[in-house]
Amino acid sequence: MMPRAVTLLLILAVLLVVVTIFSALAGAQSLTTIRSGTITAGGTFQLVFPGNCPNGVTDAVGCPAGAPINRSGCTVTNNSSNNMFVWPNPATGATDAKAVSIPAQGSFSCNLANGKVIQDPIYIDGTTAGAFYAGQQ
Repeated sequence: MMPRAVTLLLILAVLLVVVTIFSALAGAQSLTTIRSGTITAGGTFQLVFPGNCPNGVTDAVGCPAGAPINRSGCTVTNNSSNNMFVWPNPATGATDAKAVSIPAQGSFSCNLANGKVIQDPIYIDGTTAGAFYAGQQ
């Protein structure tokens, strides 16, 4: 039988190892890329986050050449008093009527109900100078 002091030291050592492992795992989480800003020209969609385009579709701004985008989530929040419009596709064909309408103080999420995450470029439009928050991982 071990003395009580040795047992306590072993328990403390195990707890220290567990805390160290959890701390390392928490530190491995990627940082959020923040792209908050304002609408520079109402009526014109501007890029918030680059993404991936399907084969045969070109979007020099939204789908950069190189390594594919592997987004694990994103949120765009309308911080203005007017509607904003999010277009989660290559820029060609973007119109307010076809885009997702985000009311004042409303949000758009790249996370879909089926557990998948939109990997397309994310564009936004709204009233000039309207502010928005945008973050992705």
